[in-house]
Amino acid sequence: MLTEQQVAKSWYSLFSKGPIDQATIERAESLLRHLRPESPLHYRLLKELEEIRSRVLQNTKT
Repeated sequence: MLTEQQVAKSWYSLFSKGPIDQATIERAESLLRHLRPESPLHYRLLKELEEIRSRVLQNTKT
């Protein structure tokens, strides 16, 4: 299991590289599974992922 620090570092590295596609979102979901559900970081990143996912969907519709 990864630490919260490792997850946060991987998370920001993941989204700072190039365009966001379905594979990126799947890797982000995988990172979330390494965190406890009650973790504040889990909650924050989950909300961030929801926002990213909605933006990606908006961009594909236009």
